[in-house]
Amino acid sequence: MKKLFFTLLVFMTFFTAVKADPFRFGVTAGMNITKGEMNSDYNYKGWSPDSENGWFVGFQLKASLPVVGLGLDVSALYSQETVSIPVTLHAYDNMGGDYTGTVKTETEKLKYLAIPLHLRYDLSIPGINLAVVPFVFTGPQAGLTLSKLDKSYQDKITTKDLIWRYDLGFGAILFKHLQASYSYSFPLSDTYKGKDFGDKKDQFDEDYKQGVHRISLTYFF
Repeated sequence: MKKLFFTLLVFMTFFTAVKADPFRFGVTAGMNITKGEMNSDYNYKGWSPDSENGWFVGFQLKASLPVVGLGLDVSALYSQETVSIPVTLHAYDNMGGDYTGTVKTETEKLKYLAIPLHLRYDLSIPGINLAVVPFVFTGPQAGLTLSKLDKSYQDKITTKDLIWRYDLGFGAILFKHLQASYSYSFPLSDTYKGKDFGDKKDQFDEDYKQGVHRISLTYFF
């Protein structure tokens, strides 16, 4: 059901963009910088993973709307993100008492089909608008998970098939063809969720969310 809904979303967003006139098509690529956080009151409370790097490549469609300066962007991105996973070492003392262990961080790669849909506003500045057009944008992003974690994690962690984020960003179009932009994607849903076995020594019942800094370059034809 989720995959059907996601497919319908993709077709609706592309259809909406194409209906506007004019529209421009481009290729885009860039870097993901991910930073995760754990919602935990148990083993991993206070755990803070380092930022990790990834990449993405894909296509972007930019459409102008009837209101001056407003536009719609829709992209289809093949995105690789690095996910941080906490691993507990010697979580309990020999008497089965309080938590005394340390936590190390391991990383895994997850691949997504990301579909951002953005409302944008171009700031046309007289005198420089033929060379540089700054813009701001915002909107939701849906991500369909294309890969799974390593088998050693699958008995304790379940990844979400579909994740949602909300994007805020800014950028500039140079000489009408080259676009540079930065955005941050706020997580609206979990990247993965731990499974609860009922045994404290093996318990992994926390939820992990991941925000993404994205730096991109796009060339419009």
